Amino acid sequence: MLWAKLVFWVCSIASLSCGTAEGPDASIIQSAYELESSSGSSLHDRGLKVIAASCDKPVGDRFLCQVTFLSTDDPNQRLYFDIVAVSRSERGWELKSGLCKR
Repeated sequence: MLWAKLVFWVCSIASLSCGTAEGPDASIIQSAYELESSSGSSLHDRGLKVIAASCDKPVGDRFLCQVTFLSTDDPNQRLYFDIVAVSRSERGWELKSGLCKR
């Protein structure tokens, strides 16, 4: 996890994409989710782990991505799916919608 945060930070500072040509990968979406959750919102699950992501071509500065994730709080470790919107900003990658705790 620390490695993903370091890569995210270096990419943000250097203004690098750090995603594939198709868009951000699972580690970038996980980092964006954690950045969003650091504001203390009750809508975020601190145990959420993004394990796969597939993104479409960008529309403007936004990527729509299908993500597969799980919650470490779930004893059955069920897989969940969602569509998220992610975009680049001066802060790096930001989660615009999706992955909210139920």
